[in-house]
Amino acid sequence: MWRHMTTYLLKDRPNFIRYRKKWITENKDSWLYARKKIEEINRLPLPANCALEKADYTIFDLETTGFTAPLGDEIISIGALKFESTPLETYYSLVQSCKPVPPVVSSLTGLTETETSKGTAFPEMLSQFLDFTKNRVLVAHPASFDVPFMEIMCRKWLLPEVKLPVLDSFQLAELLFPGKDNSLDGFLRRFHMPVIERHHALNDAKITAEIFSVLLNEAASTKYKSLYSLIRETNAVARKRRRI
Repeated sequence: MWRHMTTYLLKDRPNFIRYRKKWITENKDSWLYARKKIEEINRLPLPANCALEKADYTIFDLETTGFTAPLGDEIISIGALKFESTPLETYYSLVQSCKPVPPVVSSLTGLTETETSKGTAFPEMLSQFLDFTKNRVLVAHPASFDVPFMEIMCRKWLLPEVKLPVLDSFQLAELLFPGKDNSLDGFLRRFHMPVIERHHALNDAKITAEIFSVLLNEAASTKYKSLYSLIRETNAVARKRRRI
């Protein structure tokens, strides 16, 4: 941890600040548009407290250079889909990162620095993603990783925080299937779901959508009927896990 902190303070943080300053200087309109888009989204009415099956969801997944955004890790790709849209509506983008892609991440995701260097800068990606999702409920597995990572990246880019309702499908699985392996791979094995290429942001979003469909059906057959009651319950599960 201390080595990571030292690397961040002496190398990654100064590099990012220089990169950010240069990018914003050269792309001021795009950065201002991202701010405007976030403010527009935050002004939209929150989804109604409707039945679970009637809410509109965007399921998304991130691939990153590592697990610690506060210590300089960055997003290298994002995949998203509108749950149960017909035809299926998807969004995918490679994302430029100032931090080099570690070899272990390249071997896991198949993404290299050559590819990510041609990706979209974070502010432009965020604008595109918000145009795609609008004010739908965000779902991720686990949202406790993806959502804070996005929030930290917004702060690093001097952008407002996006305020959308979030349903953590991992915590929902923990609520409905306590004591089970509720990871993506655990679900694939337990429910004999078809295996597609993992650690690709859009593929993982598609897997999460399959799992989320199972979870919604299970939740609807129990006492969890409304969207916000379920969000409260899953948040309570997360708080309980943090205390243990």
